[in-house]
Amino acid sequence: MVYTLSGVRLPIVPSVNKLGTGSSSRADWRNLHLSFFMKNQSHSWKMFAGKSSYDSVSQSSSTTASEKVLIPCTQSDGSSSEESNLSEIVSEDKQISNDLESLKMEHESKLEDRENLVEQSTSFSETIREEDSASSPLLDLHVVEKAEGTSDTSYVSISTESERVRKRVITPPGIGQRIYEIDSLLTNHRDHLDYRYGHYKKMREAIDKYEGGLEMFSRGYEKFGFTRSATGITYREWAPGAKWATLIGDFNSWNPNADVMTRNEFGVWEIFLPNNADGSPPIPHGSSVKIRMDTPSGIKDSIPAWIKFSVQAPGEIPYNGIYYDPPEEHKYVFKHPQPEKPKSLRIYESHIGMSSTISDDLESLKTEHESKLEDRENFVEQSTSFIETIREEHSASSPLLDRHVVEKAEGTSDTSYVSIRTESDRVRKRVITPPGIGQRIYEIDPLLTNHRDHLDYRYGHYKKMREAIDKYEGGLEMFSRGYETFGFTRSATGITYREWAPGAKWATLIGDFNNWNPNADVMTRNEFGVWEIFLPNNADGSPPIPHGSSVKIRMDTPSGIKDSIPAWIKFSVQAPGEIPYKGIYYDPPEEDKYVFKHPQPEKPKSLRIYESHIGMSSTEPIINTYANFRDEVLPRIKNLGYNAVQIMAIQEHSYYASFGYHVTNFFAPSSRFGNPDDLKSLIDRAHELGLVVLMDIVHSHASNNTLDGLNMFDGTDSCYFHSGSQGYHWMWDSRLFNYGHWEVLRFLLSNARWWLDEYKFDGFRFDGVTSMMYTHHGLQEPIINTYANFRDEVLPRIKDLGYNAVQLMAIQEHSYYASFGYHVTNFFAPSSRFGNPDDLKSLIDRAHELGLVVLMDIVHSHASNNTLDGLNMFDGTDSCYFHSGSQGYHWMWDSRLFNYGHWEVLRFLLSNARWWLDEYKFDGFRFDGVTSMMYTHHGLQVTFTGNYSEYFSFSTDVDAVVYLMLVNDLIHGLFPEAITVGEDVSGMPTFCIPVQDGGVGFDYRLHMAIADKWIEILKKRDEDWKMGDIVHTLTNRRWSEKCVAYAESHDQALVGDKTIAFWLMDKDMYDFMAIDRQSTPLIDRGIALHKMIRLITMGLGGEGYLNFMGNEFGHPEWIDFPRADQHLPDGKFVPGNNNSFDKCRRRFDLGDAENLRYRGMKEFDRAMHHLEEKYGFMTSEHQYISRKDEGDRIIVFERGNLVFVCNLHWTNSYSDYRVGCLKPGKYKVVLESDDPLFGGFSRISHDAEYFTSDGWYDGRPHSFMIYAPCRTAVVYALVEDSAVLVEE
Repeated sequence: MVYTLSGVRLPIVPSVNKLGTGSSSRADWRNLHLSFFMKNQSHSWKMFAGKSSYDSVSQSSSTTASEKVLIPCTQSDGSSSEESNLSEIVSEDKQISNDLESLKMEHESKLEDRENLVEQSTSFSETIREEDSASSPLLDLHVVEKAEGTSDTSYVSISTESERVRKRVITPPGIGQRIYEIDSLLTNHRDHLDYRYGHYKKMREAIDKYEGGLEMFSRGYEKFGFTRSATGITYREWAPGAKWATLIGDFNSWNPNADVMTRNEFGVWEIFLPNNADGSPPIPHGSSVKIRMDTPSGIKDSIPAWIKFSVQAPGEIPYNGIYYDPPEEHKYVFKHPQPEKPKSLRIYESHIGMSSTISDDLESLKTEHESKLEDRENFVEQSTSFIETIREEHSASSPLLDRHVVEKAEGTSDTSYVSIRTESDRVRKRVITPPGIGQRIYEIDPLLTNHRDHLDYRYGHYKKMREAIDKYEGGLEMFSRGYETFGFTRSATGITYREWAPGAKWATLIGDFNNWNPNADVMTRNEFGVWEIFLPNNADGSPPIPHGSSVKIRMDTPSGIKDSIPAWIKFSVQAPGEIPYKGIYYDPPEEDKYVFKHPQPEKPKSLRIYESHIGMSSTEPIINTYANFRDEVLPRIKNLGYNAVQIMAIQEHSYYASFGYHVTNFFAPSSRFGNPDDLKSLIDRAHELGLVVLMDIVHSHASNNTLDGLNMFDGTDSCYFHSGSQGYHWMWDSRLFNYGHWEVLRFLLSNARWWLDEYKFDGFRFDGVTSMMYTHHGLQEPIINTYANFRDEVLPRIKDLGYNAVQLMAIQEHSYYASFGYHVTNFFAPSSRFGNPDDLKSLIDRAHELGLVVLMDIVHSHASNNTLDGLNMFDGTDSCYFHSGSQGYHWMWDSRLFNYGHWEVLRFLLSNARWWLDEYKFDGFRFDGVTSMMYTHHGLQVTFTGNYSEYFSFSTDVDAVVYLMLVNDLIHGLFPEAITVGEDVSGMPTFCIPVQDGGVGFDYRLHMAIADKWIEILKKRDEDWKMGDIVHTLTNRRWSEKCVAYAESHDQALVGDKTIAFWLMDKDMYDFMAIDRQSTPLIDRGIALHKMIRLITMGLGGEGYLNFMGNEFGHPEWIDFPRADQHLPDGKFVPGNNNSFDKCRRRFDLGDAENLRYRGMKEFDRAMHHLEEKYGFMTSEHQYISRKDEGDRIIVFERGNLVFVCNLHWTNSYSDYRVGCLKPGKYKVVLESDDPLFGGFSRISHDAEYFTSDGWYDGRPHSFMIYAPCRTAVVYALVEDSAVLVEE
């Protein structure tokens, strides 16, 4: 099926059916066994001198990642070899053999669907073309229009290159059969691979036929989003779920009626805005813009999907889309050509924001105390007039303060209410101690008298608040019973629902009980923003809202129509496969309600607390329940001798991994673990055991969720929270309460009392109190580096070190900084944290001037689940851009998963890749999370053993793999010098084989197992290091496919782990890295091994090399975004860093300091690159490992004309040690880690010459004698013709 919008042909492609489910986590990708390496028989080089347990090339017969092998029903050509291969596959597993026919039949159906694609498209396209003949064509729009933000001058100056790109012919699909010559074992999976390639070819044919080719298809940014022409601006957006749309922004004063868009039958919305009368553009540069849509989820304001720039205004939470089109004189014009593709890729992995060395402690924020005093003095007077008005209103209606006499809170048991009422009445009759004079603190601590003004003011304000509550609310006891007034309260005659939502202009109660009819139960509002409705009982006396009904309040707000879970809801659940939670009216039958039986224990004299989490308390890998915790865990706690149990994550929180600290529903116990009565049963059992039960209560902040939390509850950012930056916690990505507001006080005080009164908790641990007590929240202000500073300060360092490529992380806009850039919200926009688009262009141009290739860490594997400023629920449905339901949600990453089988998703992502190459002149990409893309299980909880059935089965997402083939086609066809690197841990065969040969098309695969292996080894004693294990991991790759090796990247040193240097030297780095101070054995060992690890990784690990910034000189400690203490799901406690930026930066000054030992490690890193630059050993086809001696702890290998000798023994040095080599002649030392320049001990002579002897040794025809000091790596080069490559 194909459709056309003014010349843009848009087929709808049926998706490949996939089997298997799962999710993906970077953590689960560690320590996996990768695919066995393949030796290309057509080449003349060798790798191993002999076989060992680490050298095996045999294929495992077990099937781990999937139990069934995909055998498409294509007919065999009759060759006996193919029949033999097929029978071999079938015989691998009886179940596969038994199900073969059904698999074939299913696949025939798939093939028929794909075969019909182009035919369906053809007939549809002919109809559309008739429409196009009556409208202006859009395919040549680039002639008269340019994408938003593209400079006119740069457009002209770059257009020559851009036109060259457009004129290039992307290589058409081949036959895709060469993969079987490269790896004959792939013939066992020919059906899957031929099907995959056939699907790719059909996609190419459809794109060629209906989009004018892949080149034109990938210029979606010239059709969608904002495009400017001589006469005005056109804005187009694909939002098929929307029923109405309008463009709003600063330019039209956010008037939704000013620029209403038109929609074609395929969901593309469009509007043309003519230039102003004076010729100026209708949307000024820098204007905030959004598209407002009427969607199945209500009125929704979204940032345009194709937006080229977005910013977060100070204090605001969601980002704002920005129309970016600055004056010509401010637009950056590229001046330098892009470098040629390097033969050996040496990547310096970087993050702009954390590339600064600065981390000075900022002064505490000073308060203007006098201004604050004036504001506070007026508080009670303002409150008085407000409350007097309220009381007058109540006097004319039924009294509200005594409503508890005839009503009870939603969900409270009638029987338990009666049985507990005695205790509740006792509580109500207690007198809360009135305020004293608050002076005894000065007797306890005389130093406090120096701050008497502040402390007396604080106590005075507290007294005024108590007086106001006593006077106008009947006292703190009555004030704290807000749950008997707000939310749902049931009486004998019906149910009353009240909600405070001052920003709302209209409100109605909707839910299952009224079939979600917004006109059925419209609420009334008083002048103070409290909405109310009374629902009388049904005729049969039953309650008007049945127990278990889903309920919401729909409001017309300043942000549009919004459906919210009631703020005072007592229970909420997440339906399977859905993302937002649902509010539940909880009032079960009396016989199902729990009645407390046991009195609460007395307060213990010595408190011995057992901290616990219900969900993770099971021995099984499941979410545990209140009931199981009650029966299995509480007796353990009692038996251990504790007298108190503290339970975390009780208040409902939609994000499980937040550990309960991002609360969405404050009065609701988490439904993950059971229902409210289950929790009551647990607490009652604890009391029976004599255990005090404390609740980990969160009143310091709230989740920023808008769909199921309090954020933007009434469409404003100031309901319950401070507005602007004061109401946003930038580190926790959450909202901050306005504790000075009367209704917020009622809400929080009532919330604390609710848990004590209704659930019989015995007390609380208040979380995040430091954040509450200070306006700076106990944090440093963020120190985030800029594009400009990186350009001027960091790029020269990278060049000086000898790297030829820089990889930039976190470029695509991401609203959550601590996501490291992997939760992308705006795919075409460079992150505004670091500067504007022209600043980024200037950075890239400077890198090119320095001869550095610039790679972008691009994220097409998933997207942020943000709804306010991301693509999630863009048109009000969960299927716009993503798979719907659970298939479109990555539970481990808490993000959305693209539907790569949808035509518009292909256009969006292919255009996105091209945009960064064409507009910003990036030289290529590192594609993030490719393993997650290629498998429906996302690589989670799967061990890849090398069995090919793991790669070519129903757990393979063919749509995603075909997208990767298309994007590599596009990149290599239009930008021949561009580089693509894929982050794949599975070892997918054909990953780095050209698409035309049947492969996926990447240039390199990240060799991710190496870094994990080094961390694994570093946890062992030196005596337990295995040379064969090291060599096996470094060489365990497919030799027909290039790899980028690295000893450590950002992953290995992030949050709680440690850099290699810190693993080696630990706390000694704090005190013994100064050259004028005596070293320690730990420092000497660490520096020596740090250099050796990096050299052997570069020497053996692959055809490319990567280093994360700062690690070249042994950056101490770990990479850590500011954070508080954490409790990991596995029970481990990870201490926080006081939300400090101290470790979220790079201490380049350490590597520069001549008086520190870091300098030597940096110089060694530089020397490695110079060695590669001179000899080109990384890309040499000659590679041979001649020795892996477990006794001597020595590894010897050849690469090119170099011989590497690595002695990893901790004490033994070897004189007259013989090493084998291929070529005879004279060898000299060209690099050695023991050089004093590198912090070594000068045990190797650089003047010595080493002459070979004839005769086979270690499988080599020649050899020479050397001195091999302990913990030293030495590289020897053949003197004559040392740069000539060796062929065997």
